[in-house]
Amino acid sequence: MRRFFLIVIIIVIIAVGIWLGYLAWKSFSGAETIIEEEGWAVTENKEIIKSDNPLKQITNTSIANFWVNASSNQIFLINYNGKIEKLENLKTKTTASDNGLKNISQVMPSPDGSKVLINLTIFDGITNIWTPLPAGTTAAVWSPSANLGQVPTIAYLTNDGLYNLKDGKTSLIFKLNNRDLQITWPVANEIYLTEKPTEAYNAASWKFNIKDKTLTRGVFDRFWEKLINLQYLTPGRDFNILPPKCLVVEKGFYCAIPNNSEVTLNNYLKRKVYTNDDIYFVSVDIEKKKAQAKLLLGASETNPIDAINLSLYKDKLLFINRYDQRLYSLETK
Repeated sequence: MRRFFLIVIIIVIIAVGIWLGYLAWKSFSGAETIIEEEGWAVTENKEIIKSDNPLKQITNTSIANFWVNASSNQIFLINYNGKIEKLENLKTKTTASDNGLKNISQVMPSPDGSKVLINLTIFDGITNIWTPLPAGTTAAVWSPSANLGQVPTIAYLTNDGLYNLKDGKTSLIFKLNNRDLQITWPVANEIYLTEKPTEAYNAASWKFNIKDKTLTRGVFDRFWEKLINLQYLTPGRDFNILPPKCLVVEKGFYCAIPNNSEVTLNNYLKRKVYTNDDIYFVSVDIEKKKAQAKLLLGASETNPIDAINLSLYKDKLLFINRYDQRLYSLETK
């Protein structure tokens, strides 16, 4: 395999690990390197997708976002007018809610997909009931990796503190003076608060240990810097990984890799640029330092794909193509 491809896969492993804290979370304790290129065996899986037409367009109109309810295997779509529809077997649509919500800026499903945060309001996909978060909420996040049937927990920020919401009951986690902080909750006992990063400076950040009730400053700074400035090592070219285009699963990750290497994270998130992607599945064995990459879809000049919001549904990879904001499915086997 070409050295270019090996380096790309190693960088994807690094970038996804940084973004989601999944592959090597212990690195946040202070180690300088998450995964070295040296010692890794990266091979290419040349198995061909059996389907003659692995890529299919699911919706005929644009959508704001979607999510999958893992327990019911239902897909939920939300359009720009706040209308939510259920999709059965990738075909039949039924209306779940139509409350006229405008300016959809946040769609964050719970780990099991039974509920979703939409503009700091909780929508229950089982009861179809909307519940706003307490007044003054500025940011919120679900607890990580809830088991199916377990009640999802939310941590949310206000101007005066970080709070926990479970079973409709609110409790204070700790007091703080919040000034436009973001919040992530990647592992059970650790919540991260960060300023919004830019390409000009490192974001200030804090880690709160729920168990020990301790707050540590500065743990995220260098990781944002690495994430934004990741480059592959072939002379004369840069390779930027865009973590919103990757999905970590139990045995590896799916990633839409842009052909345009000059895309920056800020410009991408602001929709100043669009990409044309190769879509890969990379199986990863951290203990054995082995990875195997499988090309699921090659980039097309005539029908470009800019894949975002990747999610699994049975044996299909679902995503939104930013060129038309429609939902697509891609065979993975």
